[in-house]
Amino acid sequence: MVADEFVHVWYYDRAGAVQSTGLSIITHFPHFLVLLLALQRFNLTDWGFIRELTPAPNDPDLIALPIKWKETTEAIAKVDLKNPIRNDWGLVGRSTAVYPCSIVDIHGGVLEEDTVIKWSWPEVSRTPEYETVKQLARMEDPYVKGHIPVLLAGFQVEDSETHHIRTSLGSESHHQSRPSRNARQLVVTVWKRLYPIWTLSAAQWVTVFEHCFLCMFVD
Repeated sequence: MVADEFVHVWYYDRAGAVQSTGLSIITHFPHFLVLLLALQRFNLTDWGFIRELTPAPNDPDLIALPIKWKETTEAIAKVDLKNPIRNDWGLVGRSTAVYPCSIVDIHGGVLEEDTVIKWSWPEVSRTPEYETVKQLARMEDPYVKGHIPVLLAGFQVEDSETHHIRTSLGSESHHQSRPSRNARQLVVTVWKRLYPIWTLSAAQWVTVFEHCFLCMFVD
């Protein structure tokens, strides 16, 4: 941001904004040139792009995201950006997005078709959603087993944490007193797709409606 002769550098991420003090392009012209040279050398990651979620140059409506399918098999999630199920264009917060996708192996063979991918920026102080679902999946309780979403893959994207710049700057609220306060990290999960209950038959709808109440009493 430029105000008169002063340049302020703003950095935005999902935890908020960081603003520099004003740099005079007259009094501190050599420093201003150094800033321009530094910005000139930024790569896509430095500019805030998440490489894993960057569409292919030849197909801007498709993301090919490497994943570990069911935690064992190297696979690729082909994300359809043309038909978002849920999106959030806000600057801060979780910014949850859900898109349809299909899972293929490294040779192009289809592993799963009717799936969705979700990415969001939860606070790092929270247990990742996929870890919670894995714990639930191991439960033998009949009221739980078979009644939770089917998780196919889940992971945290490396180097996406928002606390790095605040740690480097010695930000007191994010580093010195409470290191995890407001810090966020990109989490990606892949699920079997669920459909609204109003697409079920009358008998199936009543059964699912009953289960919605039963799950409230699971300890």
